[in-house]
Amino acid sequence: FDIVVGKINKSQQEIILTNQRVLNLREFSPNQYLEITPDDKYLEMTQNLVKKAYSVNIDNNGFIANGNNIDQFSDTYSIIFFGGSSTETLFVNERSRFPSAIERSLIDSDGFNIRTLNGGVSGNHSVHSLLSYIGKGLPEKPSHVVLMNNINDMIIN
Repeated sequence: FDIVVGKINKSQQEIILTNQRVLNLREFSPNQYLEITPDDKYLEMTQNLVKKAYSVNIDNNGFIANGNNIDQFSDTYSIIFFGGSSTETLFVNERSRFPSAIERSLIDSDGFNIRTLNGGVSGNHSVHSLLSYIGKGLPEKPSHVVLMNNINDMIIN
């Protein structure tokens, strides 16, 4: 009886269409370079921000490049930072963004290979960061992951 029912169900299951699921990440489109300048309205909300063009270079995996020339193919420790605008830091010079500074500091002080990845996107909260970690962070096989979503998590209703 089970064999007959199985054959009937199998023929019905072939009619049901399946779909590959897709995970939509709040991230920057990979492989792009742009220069952004804060507008006057944005500048009114800041104290010391300089109105100039800030370089933003997005790597092939949607991470904000940090301007350091680190051998990405060597045996390295890696730290991925996920968070909102305070992680993203678009209106900061590329090598002054904190993931970049941390990378250089750890290389200089400890002398071992380390790289940092900046996965910040303005407005992201913990769920966005968790999905980004699953979708693009895990394949990087990071040594450490830092989630920095406190402010955005607090304002979610």
